[in-house]
Amino acid sequence: MSNQSSQKVVDFIAGLSPLYIREMNGEEWCARCLQDGTVIRAVTESEGGVEDCDVEILWQGEASRATTTRGAVVASIAIARWAELRSIVEHPKHIASREAQDLLRHFTVKTGEEGVFDIQGGNISLVQLLWAKLVS
Repeated sequence: MSNQSSQKVVDFIAGLSPLYIREMNGEEWCARCLQDGTVIRAVTESEGGVEDCDVEILWQGEASRATTTRGAVVASIAIARWAELRSIVEHPKHIASREAQDLLRHFTVKTGEEGVFDIQGGNISLVQLLWAKLVS
């Protein structure tokens, strides 16, 4: 059985539709990225998880290409990407930063983990960096 905190991180990421979906992988619920097929699954300490909220990333869904890392790092990147995608379609660029900030707060409430981006004055540097690369 997956670590409960780790599973909360995976469930949160799986809810970032349309970028991720929740799917059954073996006997556990995982998050699958619809952009590249990467699977994110919860891990326990006995499976190699060092911290309470570690997750395993199966690159393009391949078990032979797996990485274990902090769930907050993966979730923060997923949040930034989700906000970026949404802003491209629906909003001017300045709103993406605010939406990512709100979603990072929501992530903390749902999982008890902090995101890894520095939020200062309502801005998230990675979102701005991604946007700058997109429009350049």
